[in-house]
Amino acid sequence: MKKIMMSLFILTASISGFTQDKEGAEDLVNDGIILHDRGDYAGAIKIYDKALLLDKNNYFAMAEKALTLYTMGSYAKAIEFCKEIVIIHSEEKELWNVYCNWGNSLDALGKSEESIEVYEEGIVHFPDSYLLYFNEGIAYTTLKKYDEALPLFQKAVMANPSHAGSHNAIGRLLYGENRIPSLMAFLRFFAIEPEGSRAVGNIELVRQMTTSNVSQKGNVTTITIDIFALPDTTEDGTVLPDDFATVDFMLSLNTALVYNKENKKKKEAERFAMLLDNLCLSLKAGQEKNSGFYWNYYVPYFIEMQEKEFTEVFSYLVFASSGEKYVKKWFEVNRGLTQQFFKWSDNYEWYKG
Repeated sequence: MKKIMMSLFILTASISGFTQDKEGAEDLVNDGIILHDRGDYAGAIKIYDKALLLDKNNYFAMAEKALTLYTMGSYAKAIEFCKEIVIIHSEEKELWNVYCNWGNSLDALGKSEESIEVYEEGIVHFPDSYLLYFNEGIAYTTLKKYDEALPLFQKAVMANPSHAGSHNAIGRLLYGENRIPSLMAFLRFFAIEPEGSRAVGNIELVRQMTTSNVSQKGNVTTITIDIFALPDTTEDGTVLPDDFATVDFMLSLNTALVYNKENKKKKEAERFAMLLDNLCLSLKAGQEKNSGFYWNYYVPYFIEMQEKEFTEVFSYLVFASSGEKYVKKWFEVNRGLTQQFFKWSDNYEWYKG
């Protein structure tokens, strides 16, 4: 009887110790994350290993160690460790993170095709993970398979409309190919990430897209239009999906009007607000007779924006990283309007397919 009681005591103590060890391990992991964020990757790895001594196979510790291995460039080690995690923690709800890390490590080693297989495996288990779609799209982009990449970025923005990187990727893939969807993707990017190095680069791309077909010399404005850029239709006259030929034509005409001599003294953001207002009206006029992902996903957002009279604040957001003093001053004066815009934008219900 005493032996049985002693065995039960030891078992209870072991269970209690395991719980304490798990908590202690995760406290250590938090310390490791701090070192990782400071750039002390070797120090972080040591902390994660200590955590794993306290609680063998602790998912938190293993996932963070795998991430640090990837960040420090130890891609081969990260791959092997990710494989181990996937086997041990096959039921973990956050395992999509490890699939991303695994695929990214393969991609970093130039094994993009293998990384795609990993992302696909992850998507089977986590079909709502926008980062798996995004990273697979990046892998296809690395392979210069842009037609395969684009639908993945579309799935990423449907899974997470607030992922700036996916909108940025769509804008860049369509740049020079389909101006209006590219422009809308970049504009949506600014609503999420109006400041920073990516925003600075995208301002110039937006300038080029909106003004490239229009030139001025003295009082003469020249509009360059491809006369063959008519709407693509089927044999029965139905416009093909995601055709923006008419809207593109109207954008060139409106650009010539907005950037004429009469508006020359207006600030760039003011003129862009006029252009955006007209663009939204053109989109609204063509909404009923057109279809396709970009018509379904981006167009309703911009139509509603114009209807709620947010085109002005949005235009200033586009130029938030321009460095212009008048833009900064505008936001100081119009904080309330800016907050109203973000409240609307953050709560907007996006197309989900």
